Amino acid sequence: MKISVDPAKDAANLAKHGVLLTLAADLEWDSALTWIGERQVYG
Repeated sequence: MKISVDPAKDAANLAKHGVLLTLAADLEWDSALTWIGERQVYG
C-alpha cells in the first residue's frame, strides 16, 4: 500500500500522540485486525 503523509501533519501527530503517521506503511494491512467503528454516524 502506498501511503503519502503531509510532513506537518506527521510532526503534529508525533507531538500529540507520540506516533509517526508514516509508520502506517510498515503495518501488515492484510493480516491486521480491523472493524467498523459504530460509535458515531460518519456519513
